[in-house]
Amino acid sequence: MQKTFLFPHNPRYFCLFFIVLLLYGLPTAQIVHAADATLQNADTLYHDISYEEELAEAVSVLNLGDLSQVTSNLVLPHSYGIHVNISWKSSNEKVIDTNGKVITPVDEDKDIILTAELSSTKINQTEKKEFEVHVPKASAEDILEQDAKTAQEYIDYMINNGYVLPDSKELGIRSDISWKLTAGEAQLNGNKVEKTKSSAERQPVEFRADLTWEGARKSIEIKNITLLDEYAGYILSYFAGKKESKEMYLGYSYDGIHWMRLNSADAVLSPRKGVRQIRDPFIMRKKDGSFAVFATNGWSSPMITLWDSEYLETFENERLCKLSEPGGAASGYHTWAPECNYDPITDQYYIYWSDPSANGGVGQIYYNTTADFEAFSPAAVFFEREFYVIDASIKKYKGDYYMIYQDATGESDEGTGGRRVYMAKADSLKPGTFYPYCGVLSEGVAEGPFLLQNFKDQSWFAYYDYYAEHKFGYASIADITQDDWTYHGISKTMPWEEVRHGGAIPVTQKELDKILAAWAKDDPELIHLIEPNEVSAKTGSKPSSLKLPKTIKAQFSDGNLTDLPVTWNTNNISLEEEQSITIQGTLQQSNCHYTNTESLTPQITIKVRSSGFPTLIVSMAAAIIMVLLLLTVIFGHLFRKKRT
Repeated sequence: MQKTFLFPHNPRYFCLFFIVLLLYGLPTAQIVHAADATLQNADTLYHDISYEEELAEAVSVLNLGDLSQVTSNLVLPHSYGIHVNISWKSSNEKVIDTNGKVITPVDEDKDIILTAELSSTKINQTEKKEFEVHVPKASAEDILEQDAKTAQEYIDYMINNGYVLPDSKELGIRSDISWKLTAGEAQLNGNKVEKTKSSAERQPVEFRADLTWEGARKSIEIKNITLLDEYAGYILSYFAGKKESKEMYLGYSYDGIHWMRLNSADAVLSPRKGVRQIRDPFIMRKKDGSFAVFATNGWSSPMITLWDSEYLETFENERLCKLSEPGGAASGYHTWAPECNYDPITDQYYIYWSDPSANGGVGQIYYNTTADFEAFSPAAVFFEREFYVIDASIKKYKGDYYMIYQDATGESDEGTGGRRVYMAKADSLKPGTFYPYCGVLSEGVAEGPFLLQNFKDQSWFAYYDYYAEHKFGYASIADITQDDWTYHGISKTMPWEEVRHGGAIPVTQKELDKILAAWAKDDPELIHLIEPNEVSAKTGSKPSSLKLPKTIKAQFSDGNLTDLPVTWNTNNISLEEEQSITIQGTLQQSNCHYTNTESLTPQITIKVRSSGFPTLIVSMAAAIIMVLLLLTVIFGHLFRKKRT
């Protein structure tokens, strides 16, 4: 049997819950409202349901909507509840694949059978459910329209110098596509977008995509794009837990794994409005490339706190933004963990957040839209599951959006899946389009997750807050479109006493330099020297003839991998006989400031080989001479015999 609980139902703990809310400043009327909602829904919130019943319920509610005239991609759920996984089969994957992608036929209408296979992770039981799908044939104009939509949705609003615009194969479309730069100080080298000498640091650009299919043509404009320099590092935002300081702290990294805190152990941002407590700080780029900082305003508030920042050196225009009202889609009492994504197609921002007291205590992810962070649309449901979810964070990759979030139900025992991190996926930011995508991403109870792409090899990290330990854990994957995450446990390269719910964002070298100049108080630690390849030498040669490298690769505690100048100690070494010699070097002064508390020393191996002909060559030469001598004797004998 599984048990789901969202608020404390033991009277003693419920009183404690009441007191905690009071201490955090929730008005008495709101406390009563929350208490009433909890008690009125007790029968719903705290119920037992067998795994067989959960599976049967999943089969019953699984619905794909109107399938009579399908012309666009389908949302195929991959899970239900906590313990039900769903896999799909298609009777014709050339028309509808198992991810729900629809390729409309051009010859005739197609009828497809989609089969869902639902299985429980807790019991050995599987159920199937079939869906009949009718896909009408498409005209050339229809295909162009679909392909143009795919191309328009593919590109994110921030691209880097050297970004390659996608071709038809990359987009997975049937039309031929060509690109033109229509605005902005940049140039196209083939499909590669490159900055010029006159490009701005954050350069607005626009493109036109020309598509052709079976003689038909269509063009679309791609606007609201900013061209940045290449990314060089990451900035991490977080708040502290044990001290309950409720301020924003920053860290940085060059590789997304090894992190250094900024401003030593001190906060970089303290709120002056609202309840003057920052939780869950999140940094995003606005469409012009500058930054905005979002934070939860204390524990119980319908408002979030928002700042603007050009380079994260300073933070201006602090303001409280009210996103929720009582009687609306959410409760009007909480706006936890606000984050934001920009949609260049609609030219608006989606701010999404959590409300644990909404929906009778089974809170979902809610959202508002805004064009200017001054006026906001009414709150509405953005993403919902069959259970209570919080802490959504979204990243776009190749036209799709990946949402990482926490299942906040009360189950936290090993193997139950409660209070762990999951992922959902959608092909747009449109509310209601995200569907469960893969299984548990955290090894234990965790919250506050965020995704981070490795800009060097396009792999991904999923970070999350092990809030009981006040530490971050993480997992990694080479391809986010797959489901084979590698878990790394608590980060050993984020060596801070306390770090809580936050986020990370990539920055360029110019931006990172400004941030470090403003906030870096500690030098990174030298943690590893990579020994160069061995050097060869001939016996009898002089040490001064050795071709030794002038630099050595050095790894630092902030993830930076760079070359340090080195001189090698070749005194008192002999190269007279064949041997392997390891010599040490001395690191020289450089522009790189660091500490070397472990006194790491460079070293290199010298392989001394004989300066004469190798034995094999000598042996082969001797054999050839012997053969020639033998042939000479034979032919001489034959010649003499013939004469006689």
